[in-house]
Amino acid sequence: MRLLTFTNLYPSDDSPRHGIFVEERLVQLVAGGQLTAEVVALRPGASAFAERSSRTTERRGIPVTYAPVPTLPRITNWIDPWLWARAARGLVARLAEPRRDDVILDAHFLYPDAVAAVLIGKALGLPVVMT
Repeated sequence: MRLLTFTNLYPSDDSPRHGIFVEERLVQLVAGGQLTAEVVALRPGASAFAERSSRTTERRGIPVTYAPVPTLPRITNWIDPWLWARAARGLVARLAEPRRDDVILDAHFLYPDAVAAVLIGKALGLPVVMT
């Protein structure tokens, strides 16, 4: 089984304490040996409207792709799930291949992350769990 964790709270070199609880949970799940994991770490910002590219690295043995998603604080909040789903859908589809049948989209926080994950999961036929 593969978890594809989808969250805007995940540590990076620039923000090493940002969402450390999500990273720690994932590290512990993978340590059990029953599953593997990858992370789509969303990075909301106005510059994402300019189509910045994603970058992939590894943290604690888990591949992490930092993906820009568009938002304008206090302006787009009500449509962020749809903006984020549209921005991240192609990346999630690529990461879910070649065997989609063993992928679970693992979303953190109900809004907007999990709502976007449900939209992507529905479009790609992936099951979604939310924390």
